[in-house]
Amino acid sequence: MLMKWRHTLQKTFIKDKSIGDAPRVQAATIATVEWTAVNATFKHMLAYLNGEHFNAALFNETKIPKVLRMIAQAQFEEAVTPVLEAQNVSGKVQDVLDALAAKTA
Repeated sequence: MLMKWRHTLQKTFIKDKSIGDAPRVQAATIATVEWTAVNATFKHMLAYLNGEHFNAALFNETKIPKVLRMIAQAQFEEAVTPVLEAQNVSGKVQDVLDALAAKTA
């Protein structure tokens, strides 16, 4: 489950990344996004983080927090920004990062 979440986020937001660079989310990439799956991923992650079965070591081992930070720092083509805003991607990423910080503090 955790690796599936990471894979969904990576293939959606990180696949245009060059080594050493911030990810660049491009219009061609964003046009192919399955938003139902992405939104479900964020929803399930939050439920997991707020649930009783949360395992911080396992969650960190999957490198999901790193992927989330990369998404938060990504550069977006101008054409992509309205789509990401409409889907509230920044808000969802921040919600997950905040929940993780609260759980691991």
